[in-house]
Amino acid sequence: MNVTFYGSQKPATFAKWHDETPDDFMFSLKAPRYATHRRVLAEAGDSIERFFASGVLELQNKLGPVNWQFAPTKQFDPDDFENLLKLLPAKVQGKAIRHTVEVRHESFADVAFVKLLRKYKTAVWWWRAIRSIRRSPT
Repeated sequence: MNVTFYGSQKPATFAKWHDETPDDFMFSLKAPRYATHRRVLAEAGDSIERFFASGVLELQNKLGPVNWQFAPTKQFDPDDFENLLKLLPAKVQGKAIRHTVEVRHESFADVAFVKLLRKYKTAVWWWRAIRSIRRSPT
């Protein structure tokens, strides 16, 4: 749902979406841009907390993965990106939360990026195919 990228919704809205969809329906919400479109990702904590406190759990069993979309100009910086991944909750009020990141800059075609995704059990959604992953200095 792109609407959550641009602004907060009310708990009643999430509950309505839950009630008006088939039992086996699953929502994938886009996280707010205030968390991902910033220079220092480690400063996104408050935005992430507000997002999960906004009522998203009203979707109950229909809450699928949360997509964290990054600006096309956001370049991969291993420390910066890991700082954001550390902020993404594995659980909220006892409910397991799945995350996916949508990166769009070619600098993410890096083995270090893949290692971070595995470490934090985060899926990736590529905006466009990246043909090769360059080796990071280790």
